Amino acid sequence: MNTTYISVIIMGTIFVLGASLVLSSQGYFDVLTPEPKISLTEVSFASDSLECDVFFTLANSGDADGFAVVELRTGPAESLIKQNRYFVRADTIEELKISADGIPFQYCNELQNTISITRTERG
Repeated sequence: MNTTYISVIIMGTIFVLGASLVLSSQGYFDVLTPEPKISLTEVSFASDSLECDVFFTLANSGDADGFAVVELRTGPAESLIKQNRYFVRADTIEELKISADGIPFQYCNELQNTISITRTERG
């Protein structure tokens, strides 16, 4: 074979691989590998004298089952109180609760506490 021909084949292969990596990182191949799309909604707080209960909903609008790591933080420093990992099936809604005994009832509200999803991954 001609060395010019081999060089063109190698350069074309490198270009196709590079373009595939860029497109894949931008999510253009999600049809081939669907991802979970999990969001946190409908957060409410309730308390008795013993613990603070946080009720929330995880909704997965994606085409794949997945896990969501949910953290409950409190105070201005956002100190971590609880961290849990939840499984959510594709195209479903899960109603869940976190209970924390380290939060006094007068601080069991959305002004003093933050609840958020810190990571999602495919299940």
